[in-house]
Formats: sequence, structure tokens, C-alpha cells
Amino acid sequence: MLDLVRVNLMKMMSDRREKSMDWTTRLCLHYNNLLSETIELGRTMKLIHSSENVFAVQLTRTYQVDLSQIFCSCNMWKINGFPCKYGVACIIGTGQDVYKFCESFFFIESFRASYSLLVEPVLMDERLDEIPDDPTMLPPTTKPGPRRPKKKRIKSAREKRNATITNSY
Repeated sequence: MLDLVRVNLMKMMSDRREKSMDWTTRLCLHYNNLLSETIELGRTMKLIHSSENVFAVQLTRTYQVDLSQIFCSCNMWKINGFPCKYGVACIIGTGQDVYKFCESFFFIESFRASYSLLVEPVLMDERLDEIPDDPTMLPPTTKPGPRRPKKKRIKSAREKRNATITNSY
């Protein structure tokens, strides 16, 4: 089973390494597309310049953006590490490079560095069974653990008793 995990990991790392060689953008594909959409949204927003790096962005609500602190009051920039639409609007408004405000792990160089390491193949012993081409890994079977024996519960004094009234004359 461990060999199966190793083989799957080798395939995944190799596929991702080869796929990333075709990329020509600065960011990984998903984040490059996200940045393009965010830039289009950011162009339509109204900016109010407060100081050199502090802005108020008006949409349905007003958001505060501080480029020097990499902060936006929507908190999505802080959570994702990727500029939110309000931050991008301010970056574009000041004419700065949007890529400067993206975390380093969103860039293709970091992606390629993550998958540059190799998982070395291990020589198989002849006595071991061969691995099928597309094996299915299932979780181990489990059985329920021991339980406490059931007992009839003693009712408290406040609980109603099931009383039946009979009429016997």
C-alpha cells in the first residue's frame, strides 16, 4: 500500500511539473485569472484618497484600504494573502505594480520549486506482488467498539408516570 501511495505521488508531481512548464504568466493560472477578474472589477470603483497609502473605496459600503500595511477592512486580503478587489482598485489608482502586493507562493517560480524535488523510485523485490495499473485504495475496515450495556432508566419524581385508570365495580 505504501508503494501505491509513492507511485501516485510520483505521477502527480511529474504531471504538475510538466504542466507548469507551459505556463507563461507570472502567477499560477488560477490566481492569474482571479487577478484579471479583480482588475476588471477594480476599475469601476470610486476611490477617495485619504493619505499617500490610505484610501476609502466606495461601492455599496465604504472599505478602508492601507497599501503600506497591506490591509483592507473586508479582511479578504489578510485571509487569502492575495489582493482583494478593493485593494486592487487602490493599487491601480496609484499606478503601482499589482504583482508587488501578491504573496510569493502565488508565483509560478514557487509552484515550480514545490514540484522540482523528485520522489525516487524504489526497486521492487521479486517476491512482492505486482501493482495493478489503476488500483483503488480503500480505507481499512472498521468495526464498532464495545459499548456499555443498556439499562432501563429510572424516572425522576417530577416526571409523569404512565397511569391507566380502570373502572372496576
